[in-house]
Amino acid sequence: MHRWRAAVELTVDYLVASWERPCYDWWEEHATHVHVSTLACVGAGLEAVAPLLDPGRAERAAAAVDGIRSLVAAEGVLDGHLRKWLGSTAVDGSLAAAVAPLGFVEARSVLGARTIAVLDAHLNVDGGVHRFLGDTFFGGGQWPLLSCFLGLAHLAAGDRAAAEALFDWAASTATPDLDLPEQVADHLIAPGMRQEWIDRWGTAATPLLWSHAMLLRLGLALGRFTPDSLKDPR
Repeated sequence: MHRWRAAVELTVDYLVASWERPCYDWWEEHATHVHVSTLACVGAGLEAVAPLLDPGRAERAAAAVDGIRSLVAAEGVLDGHLRKWLGSTAVDGSLAAAVAPLGFVEARSVLGARTIAVLDAHLNVDGGVHRFLGDTFFGGGQWPLLSCFLGLAHLAAGDRAAAEALFDWAASTATPDLDLPEQVADHLIAPGMRQEWIDRWGTAATPLLWSHAMLLRLGLALGRFTPDSLKDPR
């Protein structure tokens, strides 16, 4: 911690001062909104680092976390589940992370259970999870990394079978070279938009490190991998 203390403290000060401001979401979109998944990331991060801070900074971080929780409860919940941004009626696949691995929302709470259920109902198609309804990016495909986030949430809530199914789908998207993509086109929300994005940027990113990281994270949690099995044999 000593090596990184200055950077950690600067980051904490920045987040404490700015957490209420609108910003881009996980997808580098919708910069005019305050996003619930972002608030969960900030809140969970401040809670995790608080024991390492000096008393004054820890007190300010705790106050920010209290403010975040109050704001999410007041404006970030709709019909008993988390919503995409404050005031939105939509949900977003990134909200699963608020349940797990962040633990900002207790997986077995009413809010956690309802959020998982709505994400399943709205965005999960045969194990592949979309970002959000109305997504047109590369046609609005299914993202392996979001399947893994939702799998972690299910596992935290005690539904191992659902987590296993989501893991299996995410693993099935690997290429013959074992590269995992950003998204796949098995089920598109806006199929007419896919070619427009390919013409603009080429095919969807493959491999995507984030996809690999989340598959490993869920695989470790399920016992599909062990830390030793992931060591470089060299």
